[in-house]
Amino acid sequence: AMFVCLLAGMSLVRQGLASFAELRARLFGIREGRDNRLEGAYPSEVQPLVGELNALLHDREQRVARALSKAGDLAHGLKTPLTLLNQQAERAKADGHAALAAAITQQVERMRRQVDYHLAHARASASGGDPTARCHVLTSADALARTMQSIHAERHVAIEVQVAHDHFVRGRREDLEEMLGNLVDNACKWATSRIDVRSALVGGDVVTTVDDDEIGRVHV
Repeated sequence: AMFVCLLAGMSLVRQGLASFAELRARLFGIREGRDNRLEGAYPSEVQPLVGELNALLHDREQRVARALSKAGDLAHGLKTPLTLLNQQAERAKADGHAALAAAITQQVERMRRQVDYHLAHARASASGGDPTARCHVLTSADALARTMQSIHAERHVAIEVQVAHDHFVRGRREDLEEMLGNLVDNACKWATSRIDVRSALVGGDVVTTVDDDEIGRVHV
């Protein structure tokens, strides 16, 4: 009887540990971006924990969505005055104030680049806070390179993409493409003839570099 009880106890312990092993595997899938919720059947003692974790994931998604919305509102609010300043510079140039127009245009472009740069980091932080989001860097970089070369075709700037095929980042694809798009677009405006988009694994993080032959490099 003692031997049977011992076997039954070992079986129960093994079943309980199997549930935690499955839970751990599901959590790893969420961290890697393959899943967005904890699915599966768990013992009644574990199910409340699973429910709380799913509620936490949902709350995080909502927070990220609000942060991204605020980042978009901020971008719109900052870029509109810069556009108006650019128009004023064009009017000043038309009125014969070329030096004043050039100074305004230079400062507007400088502010625009700073806005794009800091908004890119803000969106990266917000998007990276969503544990369920995961995107392929090479797919986004290739698509952006083709788009920007078409938009800036008259400048004849070559965009070279050297991104590893196995590099993924935690975040939404649209956010990554907006961040890289702003940087590559600015590089196309200022580069002399060439832009390089590279990626590297640095301390466990994927670092994407936009480097042109005029203004230097910017990291994402």
